[in-house]
Amino acid sequence: MTSKVWAILPSVLEDIDTEKKAVLQNAAFLNALLPQVRHTETTVRNGVAVISIEGAVYRKKSWFMPGMTHKQIKNEIEKALQHDEVKAIFYNIYSPGGTVAGTQELASFIKEAAAIKPSCAFVDGMCCSAAYWLASATGRIFATQSAELGSIGVVLKHADASKFLESAGVKYTHITAGSKKSVGASETPLSEDDKMYLQNQVNGIYDVFLQETAQNMGLDLDKKLEWADGRVFLGREAVALGLVSKIVKTKEEAMSCLLENIQEKTMAIPNMEQKISHEQTSSQQTVSTISENLFAIIETVCGADNAEKVKTLAESGLTKAQVEALGSVISVKTEQKNAEAVRETNQQILAALIAASPDAVNSASNMNKATDEEQTLIERIGNMKG
Repeated sequence: MTSKVWAILPSVLEDIDTEKKAVLQNAAFLNALLPQVRHTETTVRNGVAVISIEGAVYRKKSWFMPGMTHKQIKNEIEKALQHDEVKAIFYNIYSPGGTVAGTQELASFIKEAAAIKPSCAFVDGMCCSAAYWLASATGRIFATQSAELGSIGVVLKHADASKFLESAGVKYTHITAGSKKSVGASETPLSEDDKMYLQNQVNGIYDVFLQETAQNMGLDLDKKLEWADGRVFLGREAVALGLVSKIVKTKEEAMSCLLENIQEKTMAIPNMEQKISHEQTSSQQTVSTISENLFAIIETVCGADNAEKVKTLAESGLTKAQVEALGSVISVKTEQKNAEAVRETNQQILAALIAASPDAVNSASNMNKATDEEQTLIERIGNMKG
């Protein structure tokens, strides 16, 4: 009966199919059978937003199974990110998993949120399949010894109703465009080719599931058969495999672990700033020493006047192209420095700078005009002649 792809405990998937049938037979029976899980509002404790994820997780609201939608969870995360008093996010999870559609995107959002505000997941009941995918996105999972985690895998069920329909004298004919358009229809048995097609889809989702959880929790993909073959592990087993960061006794202990992490990061920031400042100072001192040594070498080899010219150009902030454009101007020796000669030299310098600038076309109309800062630079360069 199930036609969508799930990342959920198989036993829960069986219940979902049973409940779907119950809806078709008697909707009132289903309402009595399944107490609805109420969506609890996010609370803030000691600067930590506590977001509860309970029941199956769906991309959209389900009319046959209690749980939460991706949108509900995302809305709570957005509130926590916007709340000034919230310094971290704590996910309290009790879920068997849910539908695959949208899970990767929600996990990515949880991961992005964790980069802004430290996050963790806590499990004292169940966190399986898609729910584990979401929990892993925090990078830290705390669980009790008896908690159930894992069930990493993907399942797609196909119900072959062809025999039942045949006994009822009903035969369906599918008229399609596209050879795979009606793959998975319950009115006909699955061919081996169609089964392989669906298996490849499931395998593709499984690979993404593995890669992301491995990256989030630092798991070894070469040992995936040890932790990702669909098995459910108790907390004490999960921590040995790396699926859990630490075993805790209570939610309060898990909260304390998260708060300790925040304090450690807060203390590390000033130390990092001091280190960066020290490295910048050392770098500036090194550059200054190299510059002094270089000018000393130029002065020894080329003389003091030439060394001063090099220093003037180096301090001017000119580009390589601009310096090269000035070559013909500053290399000419002038015997007499009357006012007219100075003006002519400065005009040549300004023209050379403009021609070598990226916005030379836009500057063409200002060839006879320079700002005060540019005029000072031109005069410095002009004084290098002769």
